[in-house]
Amino acid sequence: IERALVAAALLNGDHLGEAERTNKGVAEVLGLTEAGVSQLLSVVRAVGESLVLAIGAAPGIGRPRWEELKKSLGDASVDRENLAAVAAETRSSHSGGPDEKSDAAFLAVLAAVVQAERPTRPSSPRGAPSVAIPGVGAATIATGRRGRQFKLELKAEDRDFVSWLEGKAPQLIAELHERWKRKED
Repeated sequence: IERALVAAALLNGDHLGEAERTNKGVAEVLGLTEAGVSQLLSVVRAVGESLVLAIGAAPGIGRPRWEELKKSLGDASVDRENLAAVAAETRSSHSGGPDEKSDAAFLAVLAAVVQAERPTRPSSPRGAPSVAIPGVGAATIATGRRGRQFKLELKAEDRDFVSWLEGKAPQLIAELHERWKRKED
């Protein structure tokens, strides 16, 4: 992320001549490809320089996680100032050196974004009431990720049933999918 900040500063600042302030010019200075510079700049633009600075270098995080944050921020509507406050609070309350504090701040911000990204639906909000299943126990069902995620939490009366279900779950889900495709029930 530090390279990304340098690339943005080179592109937007007056460190380079007007003709050199291009992705190609920045790539030459940093010893990267133009595509690499584009990737770096896209993260800084999407995440925002002030949030990046609030998080810090986060050396233990790596580019794939910064890309994940970039994507998550595009999917969620969150207040960047609140995220910067989350980062600042995490850095101040976390024990350890600057690198660990920065890594923790990144993870806290990512968690806040992912939490904000989860849709809240009246039909299946988090903490939905349990449905009693006679002879089995109680189940809580929730959906998320734009209807592509299904979560079932079962509190069964019989521990052996849970063990059996755990082993058979893939097969049972495949059978249910086949029934759905045939439009049964």
